[in-house]
Amino acid sequence: MAYITISVILLGCIVYVVLGIYFFYKDTFESELYSKTNLNYIKGRSNYTFKIPEIDLNVTTSKLKEAQFYVMFSREDCLASLSDSIDYIKCITTDSNLNIIFNPEQKDSIYFWYSHVTKINQVKYNLRRLEDWDRKNFESARYRFFKPGFQTAPDTLRKPYIYISIIPSTYTIVLNLDSKNQERIKEGDIHGGW
Repeated sequence: MAYITISVILLGCIVYVVLGIYFFYKDTFESELYSKTNLNYIKGRSNYTFKIPEIDLNVTTSKLKEAQFYVMFSREDCLASLSDSIDYIKCITTDSNLNIIFNPEQKDSIYFWYSHVTKINQVKYNLRRLEDWDRKNFESARYRFFKPGFQTAPDTLRKPYIYISIIPSTYTIVLNLDSKNQERIKEGDIHGGW
């Protein structure tokens, strides 16, 4: 009889401790870290796809462990996986902005600048890295897309260009259709979108 009483008390204590731990860490267990909908985080990968209807292009970004960041371009609605049969830019994740320019009048040309690019895979698009141009002419090439700001005013985007700025470290993506319309299409965070 005493054995059963001690077993019941011990079982009650275990249940009490487990419930206490659950309620103390309840927010953690229910967070997106443990959710089934965010398995990409658990597998060390985070993807985000968006469409630029003005040029009929889907852009998929993929952030992986070990500071790898990919930007893939396709007319297809969904990219199944990274392969050498699609156009992409591979880079190292840093706090710098990865800047991408599209021209709706020349849909096959994509211009970008980012000093940490490790691979450019061209298949269907002409991926033009601005840093590859003559360094002396980099600013004049940049002003092909932007009107210089006056004194402290920022530069403004020229028409008809579309400008995307990606911060790989925080996984923030901002789309500029013109100098007045800016849309943050993916809000990053201190954890880099994981």
